[in-house]
Amino acid sequence: MKRFIFFSMTLLIVLSVSAGCKKSEQQPKASDPQAAGSGSSLSDAHSGTSVKSQKPVDVPDDVKKTWKKVVLIVEDRDNKKKMEYVADIGSEISLADSDVKVKVLYFLPHFMIQEEKVTSLSNNPDNPSVRLSIKEKGKEIFDNWIYSKHPDIYTFDHSRFSIILKEGLKN
Repeated sequence: MKRFIFFSMTLLIVLSVSAGCKKSEQQPKASDPQAAGSGSSLSDAHSGTSVKSQKPVDVPDDVKKTWKKVVLIVEDRDNKKKMEYVADIGSEISLADSDVKVKVLYFLPHFMIQEEKVTSLSNNPDNPSVRLSIKEKGKEIFDNWIYSKHPDIYTFDHSRFSIILKEGLKN
């Protein structure tokens, strides 16, 4: 009789644990962008709306009024050249002799990620960053920030091109 009770209790515990594991597997993961309710589309420059699963961007008015262009340094490995491109915020440029197009979405002179948004803490270029959307043959291959003082974070490293932010340009 003791064996029967022990066997029954063990079976009950195993079934309870098994049922609990199945329930947790069915719940959406917090890291899944669709489960988190994100997935909006690309926005225009300085519009302040979010891009895909990233936090919304809040560009302060003084930053919008002061910073109008960025200087990107593009290394072309095939031609062994470095070129500077000056691009208006919100504009799209085509890289030389390629199907690669770069859209400058935002520029923040003092980039900071806060709890609910990405913004600029000041109008001083203390941590300059640019948000780029890069497409090749119409397909998006990069959508993220590039940092002037920290070029190794979120680098755009294509088989042919690499891009770094040199600086933002004022009016």
